[in-house]
Amino acid sequence: MAIIASETTAQKQFLEENPSIGKSFALGDVEKLTEIINNFYNDRRYLNVCKNKSLKLTKKIQLGSCE
Repeated sequence: MAIIASETTAQKQFLEENPSIGKSFALGDVEKLTEIINNFYNDRRYLNVCKNKSLKLTKKIQLGSCE
């Protein structure tokens, strides 16, 4: 799953540390949110890249929690 997150402190930091999994937008910035959604819709290759990177990160986090 590709991530679209509002820029709360934790979510903004998480996406800054993992920029390949999605995009963020400032709270209330409907234009930016619309732009991000349209970009994912119009560029399915980019959407799939973000989805795959997110899946890899999820698996990495899950493996780390089992150790």
